[in-house]
Amino acid sequence: MSEFKTGQVVRLKSGSPKMTIKGPDGDAWAVQWIDRNGKLQSDSFHADMLDLFI
Repeated sequence: MSEFKTGQVVRLKSGSPKMTIKGPDGDAWAVQWIDRNGKLQSDSFHADMLDLFI
């Protein structure tokens, strides 16, 4: 599993809003972001789907 750290900003390789790493979630990484309506969202994605946002 790629090493991300809590608080790092990532996005999906396929494109997405900026998301913040919450921590590991099994073989994936839990992330959260604010959607277009200002609502907090969360999900988990495999490390292979994520890139650090620079």
